[in-house]
Amino acid sequence: MKIKNSKLKLGLFIPDAHSEPEHDNKRFEALGKLIYDIRPDFVVEIGDFTDFASLCKYDTNKKVEFNNRRYVKDCEHSLDAQDKLWWQYRKNKKAFPLRVKHIGNHEHRGNKVVEANPVLLEGKLNITKDLDLHYNWDIVVPYDGDHPGYMFLNDILFAHYVTNGNTSNATAGINPATILLNTTYMSTVVAHSHIYDICIKTRADGKKMVGLVGGWFVDYKPTYVGAGYNRWTSGVTLMKNVDNGYYEPDFIATETIKKEYR
Repeated sequence: MKIKNSKLKLGLFIPDAHSEPEHDNKRFEALGKLIYDIRPDFVVEIGDFTDFASLCKYDTNKKVEFNNRRYVKDCEHSLDAQDKLWWQYRKNKKAFPLRVKHIGNHEHRGNKVVEANPVLLEGKLNITKDLDLHYNWDIVVPYDGDHPGYMFLNDILFAHYVTNGNTSNATAGINPATILLNTTYMSTVVAHSHIYDICIKTRADGKKMVGLVGGWFVDYKPTYVGAGYNRWTSGVTLMKNVDNGYYEPDFIATETIKKEYR
């Protein structure tokens, strides 16, 4: 999908938010107040807004932990988080920004479960419907086969992650934002790894490109992660003066948002 609109100058990028029933949604309420305060022209949520621990195939052998998980609880918690983002717009009857939601690999778990059990689940489990995505977002970017879908907004590529060559794996390395630009050759915004990294390069024709690996938007430490958690960065990124693929990035930490809008 491609969108070109010169009026979309101020954006807000939300990386992996992992709404999860074991942890409260207070950060979404604070973020909703920030969004309403700054009134961006567009908001892009890049995927994994819903954690869907209930559908995690890696934890099925952890009986005590896994047996407390429920798909319905995951959906209810995500619906509450989405409501907290937009309630001020709805309460005050203000026009929404352009709202774009990507399907991340955690949400894609729902599609994979249905594919594996079509007789029982087809027509009964539907993440788009169960999460009320078309009510809370103007555009929903689905998976494209086994890869996250791409969206181009004012010559900026947005995706949950960009694949590495012909594989299904995400680009990765010690300088992930640089690798991202070397892969796409254009301004690109991703998340997925929960690492925050940024790179700005200038082409021979003078056009600037911004590579952004945008971290995540979470205020708790998952049980599954070890020392790698120390490399993760939590927050959102303002995209100022968007024009012809370039913008001025402004990172805002999750804890700063929570303190400012408590």
